[in-house]
Amino acid sequence: MTINLYTPKTKEEIQKIENLLLSLHGTQIKDVWKVGLCLGLRIDELLPIEFKDINNDTLQLKIYKTRNNNTSIIHITPRVKEIILSIRNRHPMDEFVFQSHNKLDIKNKVSKPISKQAIHEAFKNVGEILNMKISPNSMRHTAVKNAFKYI
Repeated sequence: MTINLYTPKTKEEIQKIENLLLSLHGTQIKDVWKVGLCLGLRIDELLPIEFKDINNDTLQLKIYKTRNNNTSIIHITPRVKEIILSIRNRHPMDEFVFQSHNKLDIKNKVSKPISKQAIHEAFKNVGEILNMKISPNSMRHTAVKNAFKYI
């Protein structure tokens, strides 16, 4: 039996996932979820965002997976800005918004974003608890679905 990708439909469902991510995997994974819901980016676009890419209310992303390697400029919401400032306050020396704090990376003095695998594993874990399939694509699908509600 295959389970379709779950897309939260209500604020309560979104909050339930957020709360489980926080309690089981911590603030960083919860922040990935929240920013992902707001921006609707692919996980490959979201994780490598660096603090230097953010200029007031805009976010310049160099997306290398596109056909023409363009730089995209995205206007961030006050909520996303608040989350990013909170991350910056917690980790003022980090280069990446979602930087790996893996002991091996710290020991080797390597700055890199958290892995896609860590995100997939956390989302999968929460999905198993809720008996649904949750993945990073759930954030993107939810963002797009919510955007079309207001058009």
